Amino acid sequence: MIKLIGKVAVVTGGARDIGKSISIKLAKAGAKVVVNYYNSDASAIETVNEIKALGGNAIAVKADVSQLEDIQKLKDETIKAFGEKIDILVNNAGGLFARKTLQELDESFYDLVMNVNFKSTVFVTQVFEPLMSSGGSIINLSSLAARDGGGGGSSLYASSKGAVTTFTRSMAKELGPKGIRVTN
Repeated sequence: MIKLIGKVAVVTGGARDIGKSISIKLAKAGAKVVVNYYNSDASAIETVNEIKALGGNAIAVKADVSQLEDIQKLKDETIKAFGEKIDILVNNAGGLFARKTLQELDESFYDLVMNVNFKSTVFVTQVFEPLMSSGGSIINLSSLAARDGGGGGSSLYASSKGAVTTFTRSMAKELGPKGIRVTN
């Protein structure tokens, strides 16, 4: 197992499902973990308590990562708890939300899917990148749907995850020379 003692990790959507597993795995490796969540208060508390029971260090920060003001709050709380440097950023927040055919799509659903899955990845990366130095890692979770178009009614989800995959490749080129690895 990779040792991350003394490292700081931020995991968006880190309170449940895949995000919870990522948060716990990072903590088991020794990282201090910022568990971001939006609606899952109980899960966030449970995840942080599990990390602490393992001897790790974690905080939970409620923030809607599709909103710039909340992303700044997440950064401020991270700095307050663990200082002005992070080593690992995991852009995990996202979801399918619903399956809708082309004719069922409306602007509010489009905005929800694109903002949570793609806008959050872009602006969380933008806000946290200045806290990273050479050796840092940004991991953006995408989906097989980004490659194959997803199942019926998931065109927006697949498109948003395709945007995440393309953004990841662009950031690898932009941030790689700074020593920051970007992958998905």
